[in-house]
Amino acid sequence: MSNPLDILKSLLALGCRKDEAEIALKINNNDINTALDFILQSTFPQKEIFNSLKEWQRILGFIPEDLALNRETELSAKESDVAAGLTNLERKQRDGKAPVGLKNMGNTCYLNCLLQVYFMLPLFVKRVFEFEEYEEEEALRAKVEYEDKERTLMASLQRLFARLVHSEKRYIEPTEVFKSLSDINDKPFSVSEQKDVGEFNAFFLSKVGTIFGKSFDSSKILGRRPVEAEKSFEDDFYGEFDIVTSASESDRTGITLSEIKEFIQVIVNAREKDIYEGWEVNYFNTEIEGYRTPARCVAKAEQEWWITKLPSVLFLVIQRCHYDATSRSVEKIANPVQFDKVIYLDRFMQRYREKSRAIRAETRKYKSKIKELEAALEKYKEFGASKLDIEKVLETSLYFLTNQSEYMATEESKDVKALSPTEIGSLGHNPTQFKELAEIISQYSKTINEQLKKMEEQLAYYKSKVANSYSDMEKHPYNLHSVIVHAGNPNSGHYFAYVHDEGSGKWRRYSDTRVTEVTEAEVMKVSVGEEHSSISAYFLVYVAATSGWKGSPKFVQHRLSNPGGKSVEIADYYMSILPCRLQQDVVKENEEFRMEIEGCRAEKVVRKLGRLYVGRYEKLGELDGGVVPESIFRTFHFVSRLKAESSPYLRWELMNCTLKELHSSIGIPQLERTDPILAKLEKHFLKEYRNAPENLLLSESEFKQLDILRNIFENEVTEYAIRDYLLAELLGKNWVEAYKAVCYYFENKLHKIDNVKKDIADIANMLSLILSSETNKFLMKKEPKKVLKYAGMNSYLCTFVIGANDPHSQFVVLRLKQIQCEGPLSFFAPRQLTLLAQYIKDIEENDLSVKECYEESKKLKAAIENEVKKGFEWRGSWKKMEKEWRLKQERKLNFMKEHEMWAEIHEKLEKGVKVTIEEAYEMEKIIGIDFKLALTN
Repeated sequence: MSNPLDILKSLLALGCRKDEAEIALKINNNDINTALDFILQSTFPQKEIFNSLKEWQRILGFIPEDLALNRETELSAKESDVAAGLTNLERKQRDGKAPVGLKNMGNTCYLNCLLQVYFMLPLFVKRVFEFEEYEEEEALRAKVEYEDKERTLMASLQRLFARLVHSEKRYIEPTEVFKSLSDINDKPFSVSEQKDVGEFNAFFLSKVGTIFGKSFDSSKILGRRPVEAEKSFEDDFYGEFDIVTSASESDRTGITLSEIKEFIQVIVNAREKDIYEGWEVNYFNTEIEGYRTPARCVAKAEQEWWITKLPSVLFLVIQRCHYDATSRSVEKIANPVQFDKVIYLDRFMQRYREKSRAIRAETRKYKSKIKELEAALEKYKEFGASKLDIEKVLETSLYFLTNQSEYMATEESKDVKALSPTEIGSLGHNPTQFKELAEIISQYSKTINEQLKKMEEQLAYYKSKVANSYSDMEKHPYNLHSVIVHAGNPNSGHYFAYVHDEGSGKWRRYSDTRVTEVTEAEVMKVSVGEEHSSISAYFLVYVAATSGWKGSPKFVQHRLSNPGGKSVEIADYYMSILPCRLQQDVVKENEEFRMEIEGCRAEKVVRKLGRLYVGRYEKLGELDGGVVPESIFRTFHFVSRLKAESSPYLRWELMNCTLKELHSSIGIPQLERTDPILAKLEKHFLKEYRNAPENLLLSESEFKQLDILRNIFENEVTEYAIRDYLLAELLGKNWVEAYKAVCYYFENKLHKIDNVKKDIADIANMLSLILSSETNKFLMKKEPKKVLKYAGMNSYLCTFVIGANDPHSQFVVLRLKQIQCEGPLSFFAPRQLTLLAQYIKDIEENDLSVKECYEESKKLKAAIENEVKKGFEWRGSWKKMEKEWRLKQERKLNFMKEHEMWAEIHEKLEKGVKVTIEEAYEMEKIIGIDFKLALTN
């Protein structure tokens, strides 16, 4: 609805004033949704907003987004920009097996409701799917002639129901069905004109019935495949009344006439409290003035409409609109009308006519008594001109008089201020009179209470008799299938439907494009309505309990293929009876819809990709200008390395990693040649941006060369990651994790980068010093297992990293030999001394035979994988990467500073030079050794 005039008309139809609507639309740029919200929340003077909006808010707690208007708008690339188109297309996608909604084309909510109701009637859908036109020869033999409109209607219904079953859209348009319908004068309906749902249902069913009638009446011709059905369409959807008319001729001779009449739906009087009474008022004992008898005598007659043939599906129209002669306008009857989930039609059937008449006559007496009792009770409840409750009047009077007569010393009673004796005297009364009067009123109150109790008991008795009067006439039950509710006034409003899925047992609310599950309690509460409410049921659909579809062979077969006793949606059953040709049409439409969505998604990805690509390419140029050192720039990201080397693959790789970030981790190599993203990239971006890749499809040899570069980069990132990990673990005093990292680095022969190799060697030296200190610490604590643990780790470092000829390695050997000599006199076991001797031998011979083993560090592997992933996927911003790099640099500098100080102090200790207390405290802070204890030992 893009025409501003149409939008204005829609707001006026909702009851908004013209000046309000014009101002709201101007402020909200002709957006009907925000304009309506603006009007509802504004403080316009004399606001007359459509009452049902407030009713929705009061009853359900919200205002439906599609009340009397369709909030969804169909957008395409021609009508809107791609971003808006994508949003709406994604919103149009069906959520799994959720039911499909129908778009409101203007004021066509009445049609949408009926179509959803019929779609949930398997008896109807099965016939629609199985309907086939006769071939030309068969049609001639059967003397069947279909009109073009009839062919179009059935074909459009078949396609619509097939799409409701199998479409991947959240809602569809019933345009074809709507256009195939025309009024009795063959004029097309207008989308802006709202129809009465009951009248339109009668029209629609008669149209469809005419078409099916032709098919079934001629189904017996020779050679024609019979339609699979136990009953005809008329049996399922048409009933019959026997209209019995009683009158008198001029000679007072009584006559009774009978007439059989077909019916599609039954009209129920909305002024009655339930549908049974509403049915009786309209169809039984109705008086006809001016009836002309067969003898041409004008007399008063009475009619009764008895059912002679029950339909499988019963439509009840609650007659809520009537013409008021005083106001000369159509008004809506807002009375609540009760109805049950199961109703019984025995009382209205001809075969039970005599019994029903007897019960009705008896019930009429009970109802008369009920009316008298209710009138009498009302007089007590609304007594006098002031309409006061007589019980409360007497109770209050008695309370007042009792308080006065019992006045003692206090000035006030608990609730009522009492009069003093002086004041009572001034009124001309005395306390004795008050007491006597109180006794009289007390007696009156008691008598009236007894009368009221007796009348209420009688009322309950008669109501019980009425309620149970037909209890033994329940042989023809009908189950509630759906309810169509109207919100608004007779001239405008909105229809929505509550429909029961017989397969799953769920209730759903169908309001144009929105389909939601609801509780049975909500269905009954909203549908029955409230006094003076503008929201109430207009149309009820009941299905005969004996006409179930679950016993059909195809359903049983479908149920057996879904064992476990789980509920089965009717739509699932429809899939088993959906004709192949219709299914293929919907599959084709779904493919086109998916392609449209993929096209929009591709366009969105390409636009965002373009913006990111341009920004990152420019950022690469900035970083290459000396923001970070060359060695670091090469390992920021794979594309930064390619940039540093002026690689021809730079632009391609930058495009690839940016695409993977935006498109479910799928890069250019994984895109198929027909992928819309690839096509749009080549068609638009590659031609528009001069720094874009020249070609997205690399040759096999180019891919191999790129893989070689990736492997080199990955190894370099791994080395840096190990170094950074080592620094972090050492600063955290996690010596074992640091040892694992050194082992991993040297055993996997990763030392390709000279500066990283030097850093790790320095770190290994520092670690060896720390391990020596740890060995001493646990020696002093007399813990031989931990002494051997750190001695074994040190032997590995001295052998593989530091070298046997290094002075530090020789110092480690010397210290271990001292421990070995002291061992027999201390706390070492012989086996432990043997292991210690082996460590000394390994360092001296520079050949490791015994290694202190640990499981491979999962933490280290995860850290390496994370760094490699960041190097290829471009996650996060450059600023974050720069910050991380500077943090690592600072960590390295701090560590090297500590390493130098520790090496200097350690050298003093080795040479026997005295260490100051300040140096001892500093080392204690760095590696956690108690040097005060060390110095005293």
